[in-house]
Amino acid sequence: MTNNLLYEFGPFRLDPRKRQLWRDGEVVALKSKVFETLLVLVQNHERVLDRDELMQRLWPDAVVEENSLDKNISALRKLLGENASERRYIVTVPGRGYNFVAGVRELSAKDAEGDESNLARVTAQRQEEAEEPAAHSIAVLPFRWIGAEGGDDYLGLGIADALIMRLSRLRQMIVRPTSSIVHYAAPGQDVTTVGRELRVATALEGSIRRAGDRIRVSAQLVSVTEGRALWGGQFDEKLTDIFAVEDSVSTQIAAALALELTDGERKQLHQQYTTNPEAYQLFLQGRCYFNQLPQQVEKSICCFKRAIKLDPNFALAQVELAMCYCFCGIFELAPPIECYPLAQTAVASALETDKLLAEAYVALGRIKHEYERDWTGADKAFRQAIELNPNLAVARVWYALFLSMQGREGALAEVTCAEALDPTSLFNPGIKGVILFSERRYEEALTLSQRTLEIDPTYYLARWFLGMAYEQLGAYDEAIAIHVQTQAMSALPQAISNLGRCYALAGRRADAERMLSELQTLASRQYISPYAFAFIYSALEENDLAFEWFERAYNGHDPKLFNLKVNPQWDSLRDDPRFTYLLRRMGMYVISLPA
Repeated sequence: MTNNLLYEFGPFRLDPRKRQLWRDGEVVALKSKVFETLLVLVQNHERVLDRDELMQRLWPDAVVEENSLDKNISALRKLLGENASERRYIVTVPGRGYNFVAGVRELSAKDAEGDESNLARVTAQRQEEAEEPAAHSIAVLPFRWIGAEGGDDYLGLGIADALIMRLSRLRQMIVRPTSSIVHYAAPGQDVTTVGRELRVATALEGSIRRAGDRIRVSAQLVSVTEGRALWGGQFDEKLTDIFAVEDSVSTQIAAALALELTDGERKQLHQQYTTNPEAYQLFLQGRCYFNQLPQQVEKSICCFKRAIKLDPNFALAQVELAMCYCFCGIFELAPPIECYPLAQTAVASALETDKLLAEAYVALGRIKHEYERDWTGADKAFRQAIELNPNLAVARVWYALFLSMQGREGALAEVTCAEALDPTSLFNPGIKGVILFSERRYEEALTLSQRTLEIDPTYYLARWFLGMAYEQLGAYDEAIAIHVQTQAMSALPQAISNLGRCYALAGRRADAERMLSELQTLASRQYISPYAFAFIYSALEENDLAFEWFERAYNGHDPKLFNLKVNPQWDSLRDDPRFTYLLRRMGMYVISLPA
């Protein structure tokens, strides 16, 4: 390649003409051979460079020790901010050499000159736009208990959760979902700081004081940008009449923000899904446990079932119960043919009570996508949820996954919208990583997963797709290291099948067979998805066995089969007529996949 080009990756710009590396506008000092090593890697970022080729390019007329290359790579990794647990830029390909995996943008010298002159202005403008919150955006923080006689932890989060659901019904409002605010339950949170982190214009904070069978709830609406109170109120009610507090607070927030509500919106704002206080308390408990899935799924299910027993017309509890059963199917906590019919029943009951409940259509879309294989019905349900509540982030992200698994356009647009609505959620970037992976954009999926793990090193979805991205890049050692760590910290069978597959691809057959043995032992005590076995057998090139397990997965309505159409890990089987036949049986047409 010509040296008239400049290269950008992450926060870096590489200038071959000036032999300079820049980071965020500042020059990074590095030795001549280290610079040349980086340049060769970046210019050949689309392929793996063998060690011999690198040595020849860097020292064409000299005989040097082989560890000279290793020293240069080590120096580069340090300069680029990499460590042993993350490889955003340079990946070691065992037995071969190195691959520069970050996305690289090439600029001509002319474009770069104009780009440099406008860089500061454009960067400042983008930052200002990104930080400017919508006028009617709000975060409702968990209410905190004060005083010696405290209460149940779930009630403080539960009141916030209930207000979030009420306010999110107003199309004029952008309301951060519960998944965004649950991390701010600890005492001592500064409301304006939290508001800036969540990129909202206003934030609501509150406290609860209990005295016998009565509670006093204090609430304050704060302007995040101005740092002043817009409204404050205090409410004394019986503990069993928390609905009155929620009605008053939500109404006065709307008034404080000068929202002009229609009669329909006022009715929605005061809508109660149950009038039974005990059922409502159980619902709030179940929601708290739901935010700790998959660990607390059984407790969540128990709470919702008890709430529904007290009030059979509690539609929102029916929806949450259905979502729990869907997660049981995805996380292999129960056979799909047992848990999804329970989800179907719960959603049908919810929609019989309330045909305009957006959350119910999200659950319905999941059931049709994951279990019924009704692709048209799933699309209709997700779109109905978004039409009823455009600000429902969970509807956007599940629709994004559906579109991606169908090989359709629009998936990234939907998940980007979900990220804007719920900027602190790890699930949204997790699903975005799934989409990028399915589109064969491994470097971007790898970088996104690493950034997510910087926030939470234990997050299962990011760990899985980080390992899978390494796998597709041929970096089996890195992939195995990630999956070994994940298996150690996760009880989910998926961690075992991921590791077994990588062992097989790396030529470590005995280790792969050991993972199969572990899955078989677990299968004698609990449900294990047949997909997990097919996953390893296909990597071992035991295709007959892989298709035997595919057949079991098909007959058992395994939800993991919805990725067959686009998952690159099945590319080795796509020329097999049995694979095409399986897709047709599932109602999936064959599409042209990215190279």
